[in-house]
Amino acid sequence: MNNKMSIILLCCIFSMLLLQSCAPKQKVSESTPHSFSMLFNETEAAPLRDDWLILKEYKERKNVVFDI
Repeated sequence: MNNKMSIILLCCIFSMLLLQSCAPKQKVSESTPHSFSMLFNETEAAPLRDDWLILKEYKERKNVVFDI
């Protein structure tokens, strides 16, 4: 009985995950980017530069701006 219940539970979990992955993705269009403030420990070996590609990509793809 215990083995049968665990198989049923696993099938239910698998079914929910499968249905969730098939759901259409909703795209949220917002004009103002989300802003997050963060602390950057600047060292001589890795100084902060505003032209880092990762910062540009976050702004373009995820509409996120970091206030460093």
